[in-house]
Amino acid sequence: MNHGSLVGTLLSSAGTFALLVGGLVLTQVCVPTYSACAFPRETSELVYFLAMLGTALVVMGIQQAGIGKRRIRAEGGALIIAVGVVFSTLGFLFANLLPLVSITSAEFGFSLAAIGTALFSFGLVKLSGGQINLSTNHSPYQPAQWHPNDTSAIIAITSIVVVSVLLIGLLSYQSGLCACGLVLPPGGTEGLSLESHTLNSSTNMTLNLRNTGTVATSLMIYYVRDQAGHQYSNTNWSGPTIVPNAVTRTTITIDGSSFVFQTGNSYTAIIITSRNNQFTFTVAT
Repeated sequence: MNHGSLVGTLLSSAGTFALLVGGLVLTQVCVPTYSACAFPRETSELVYFLAMLGTALVVMGIQQAGIGKRRIRAEGGALIIAVGVVFSTLGFLFANLLPLVSITSAEFGFSLAAIGTALFSFGLVKLSGGQINLSTNHSPYQPAQWHPNDTSAIIAITSIVVVSVLLIGLLSYQSGLCACGLVLPPGGTEGLSLESHTLNSSTNMTLNLRNTGTVATSLMIYYVRDQAGHQYSNTNWSGPTIVPNAVTRTTITIDGSSFVFQTGNSYTAIIITSRNNQFTFTVAT
């Protein structure tokens, strides 16, 4: 393996590793809410970035290794770049701008980012290093002539990609791609009811919650949205633990940038427990 093939293999390996990490995040991170798998927006953005970075490195590695370089033509490069930009933009919309980033939209964002970046990178390769002279003696459809030094790079890069894809598929299968149904603890059930509430300020509300289940319930995550669909989420919340039949004051705080609490409106609060059970409450202020 020559120097170019070695560098290309290393770049492709790094890119595949980034894609693998993004794929693993997709299969492992999930928050059950609104009866669907939801993704924290920050995590969805990270997955989108890893897809772009990983794919770009893989394409750069293949180009650096020289695989098929003598077969690349410059024609059509601009069109491929334009299509790549469209795919990447759609991926960005799925991964970042949806009101609720779900597991499905995060997967679409990851996939479209990878496809778009691959097309964009290949278009740049065509324009920067492609051959322009297309005569009948140099038909783009003639069989590719591989250099002997390309063989080892092809085998190494293909093996890395195939093994990573199989690993992601195996982990996805084992994790069930985020089972979001209610998880019942052995010998007990979780239950919460809203006894009363108090509006403290435009960004602060108190919910008096009763544990109607048979086991102690720890509150971990909450989502709040207003009538217009604006949403605030706190996925790093350390909420109280409520023992059976006890009523506990639970404070819900929002940042005030997405929306604010106002008298006369109603709001939906979704609380997630440590056992991934979700409870939805409608609060009229």
